[in-house]
Amino acid sequence: MTFDSITNRGEYFSDHYLDTMLQAGLKKLRTRWDDAEGKGDATPRTRLRGMSRAFGAERARAAVMGSMLYVAAIWSAQNSMLLAFSLSCSRVSSMPA
Repeated sequence: MTFDSITNRGEYFSDHYLDTMLQAGLKKLRTRWDDAEGKGDATPRTRLRGMSRAFGAERARAAVMGSMLYVAAIWSAQNSMLLAFSLSCSRVSSMPA
């Protein structure tokens, strides 16, 4: 999956221009999500809103663990967020579950 990005070197684009372009670019996505949510379907937006309790629990678990288990718990919390957006992540190394 690739994402388009904007690099605004030297403030070439004004904040107003970037804001206007971003709003226009997101309008179709927001409409699609609104339609899906109106039908009761899950969207990345609703999944993200619904994961706050699980993410908080993962962060709390990470805070009380040793260093390697801490990293594993943080990765678990990050994976929860990625799943909310229907994304996946490949890790360079494996960590204990």
